[in-house]
Order: sequence, then structure tokens, then C-alpha cells
Amino acid sequence: MLSLTTEQRVKVEENMGLVGKVIGDCVHTLDKGCIYTYDDLFQIGCIGLCKASQTDRSGHENAFSTYAYCLIRNEIYTQLEYATRRGREQATDPAELPAAYWMTAWRNGMRAGS
Repeated sequence: MLSLTTEQRVKVEENMGLVGKVIGDCVHTLDKGCIYTYDDLFQIGCIGLCKASQTDRSGHENAFSTYAYCLIRNEIYTQLEYATRRGREQATDPAELPAAYWMTAWRNGMRAGS
């Protein structure tokens, strides 16, 4: 990723509060087993804010904050979705299932891996 220009950095600094607002508005599972902490999500949101600053073009009808809000939200949602998918993939890998699963399966007449 390219580095930010001075103007882009100023935009990012002026809109840092937007990251916290997006987290508050869109993430409702922070204390209910979420794998990310608030700080993790804030960093992910800052990446989205930097992307918004880099790709923003002047002359739009909408304010920069409207555009940035969408990119921050999408960046956070993408990471949460990726983490959820990865968690499901790991949980269904037979090699990573707990021994208790295999004991229950054996008692019920199932063979491992079938």
C-alpha cells in the first residue's frame, strides 16, 4: 500500500472518531465471545479509514465522512466474516476435534473419519 500524503493524513486524523462510531453502531458482539477486542477492531477500522483517504476523489456530492464510514464498516465486516469462516473450517477439521468427540462416536458405533 502506498504511503499517505500530508492532505490524506490530515483527513485521517480529523476523522479518527468515525472508527469508534462505526464499531459502536455496527459491532454488537464485542463482549459476547467475539474473537477481536475493541482495540483490534479499531486498528482494522483505521486501515479502512486510510483506504478511504487514499481513494477519495474531490468533487463528490457526499461528504468524506459518509464515504469513509462505508469503507470502515466494510473493512471490519470483511475481517469478522473471514474470522468466522476460518473458525468454522478449523472446528470441522477432524484432526482438531477433541478426544471426547471420538469417544462418543465410538460408543455410538461410528468409525473415525466416516
